[in-house]
Amino acid sequence: MKSRLKYIVLFSVISLALYSCSSNTEESAEAEQNYIEVGKSIFKSEKMRLVNLNQTTFSDWVNCTGIVDVPPQNRALITAYYGGYIRQSKLLVGDAVSKGDLLVTIDHPEYLNIQKNYLKAKASLNSLKADYERQAELHRDSISSTKNYLMAKSAYENILAEMRNLEEQLKLLNINTSTLNQNNISAQISIYAPIDGVVSMVNISKGTYVQPTNPIMEIIDSDHMHLELDVFEKDLMKLRKGQDIRFKVPESGSEFYYGDVHLIGNSVDNNKRTVKVHGHFEQSDSIHFAVGMFIEANIRVGEHQRLAIQEPAIHEEGEHKFVLMLEEETDSTFRFVKKEVELGEVNDSMIAILKIDERHLNDRFLVGGYHLTTDTEAGGHHH
Repeated sequence: MKSRLKYIVLFSVISLALYSCSSNTEESAEAEQNYIEVGKSIFKSEKMRLVNLNQTTFSDWVNCTGIVDVPPQNRALITAYYGGYIRQSKLLVGDAVSKGDLLVTIDHPEYLNIQKNYLKAKASLNSLKADYERQAELHRDSISSTKNYLMAKSAYENILAEMRNLEEQLKLLNINTSTLNQNNISAQISIYAPIDGVVSMVNISKGTYVQPTNPIMEIIDSDHMHLELDVFEKDLMKLRKGQDIRFKVPESGSEFYYGDVHLIGNSVDNNKRTVKVHGHFEQSDSIHFAVGMFIEANIRVGEHQRLAIQEPAIHEEGEHKFVLMLEEETDSTFRFVKKEVELGEVNDSMIAILKIDERHLNDRFLVGGYHLTTDTEAGGHHH
């Protein structure tokens, strides 16, 4: 019995010793995987570099969204002041027009009635005016009664008011009353471009009946494009006129364009809880945009300092990010240790390193040699 117990104890000790050796070997191998050695000849031939952490200035940004827009005076919605049938319109979306160009012609019999009534009132005006002036003179001389005088005055003033009302209607129809006569009245009117610009919408075809409330087409002058941004109310107190804006069209890529804050609204949208911010950008960039484009923007409201490293010093393994810190240098090799890092914002080619131990401030890190980290199965690397 004692002999059996002795063998059991001896076996347990041997097993424990073997397990301990195996565990130490695995830990050693795992630790060795965190190191990479690079020969100085390779380091030089592949133009690798050693860099330090640096205090770098990063911007504080307010994030927002918005659209590219134009001022109200650069946008014209074309309508007919009176209903009618489209007789002619040759314009398409994208056509450029100048102020005064013919846009569309419209027909309706009612246009004839307005012109006829105007000419009739104009013809009556002269005789009624003459009668009014005659009655006024007779009334002053006590020859005519006050009743006749007032009747003549009323008739004259009524026809004058009617003629002026019809004259204003004809102006809205783009009919020149100074040249209008019985020989040139027409059931057709013309609508002309009120601004220079490009046709952005056409809502008609030949023969279409349009109501005064129906838009016929839209013209946009894109010479003064700007940004209309929606900024959340929580960020309003950070905004100032003149602050830098960077923006991009997310559907068109990641390229940024730049501008500045021009106007800041003073009312909050009850539904979105946002404030309107009006931004300007270089008009030379407007060729890249169309009115109504959705944009993502950042407004620079301040700055702060962070420790950062050149972005090419960052290496990746799956979802993990790390740097290669110089651990030891010999006559022929550099020995680097892998340090996993948490990354912050980017400023040009510098990327912030978060929660870095200050004892690494004077350490140097490898830039380049990305292929060195692709094979991690055999422990440490020697090149």
